[in-house]
Parts: sequence; C-alpha cells; structure tokens
Amino acid sequence: MILTRILYDLLILIAIFLLPWWLIIATCLLLAFYFEFYFEFVLFSLIFDLIYAPISLFLGVYYLTIVTLLFFVVVEFLKRRVILIDSKPPHQNLWCGGKDR
Repeated sequence: MILTRILYDLLILIAIFLLPWWLIIATCLLLAFYFEFYFEFVLFSLIFDLIYAPISLFLGVYYLTIVTLLFFVVVEFLKRRVILIDSKPPHQNLWCGGKDR
C-alpha cells in the first residue's frame, strides 16, 4: 500500500508540470478518498501555487492551497461518516461461491 502511494505521489508530482490544473485537482481528490489521510493533496497544491500562481496582495499566492485545505478537512470528515455497503450479501455473490438466484 505504501509503495502504491509513493508511486501515485511521483506521478502527481510529474503531472504538475504536464497536465492542466483541474485534472490534477480531480485526481488528487479521488486519491484523497482512496488513501487514508492523504496529506500530499495539500502539499501538491502548495507546490502548484508556488510555481504557477500570480502574486496577489490578498492572501498571498495561496488560493489553491487554502481551498485544498478545506477540501482535505471535508474529505476526511466524510470518510469517517460514510459507510459503503455492497448491494448483495456475500452468500449471493457469485465470486464467493454462492448460487445465482
């Protein structure tokens, strides 16, 4: 699991330089749901802001990082509250050796 996380981190780091911002954010958001406590989401948005964001007097250049922090808090809250349930019980699942009804 840690090796896949490191691999995804390297791919996102490379993608910061090659892909559009909205695709990177969408991918990081999906990875935040997939991995537990995906703090790299905030780190990647900080890197993205430091490289591409224009200089501003209001809140500096950290607009994406602030939004990402809010997303991070919401995603972590939702992951603790949402329960995913399979639609079929295990005894009816064909992959578990059950019979099709």
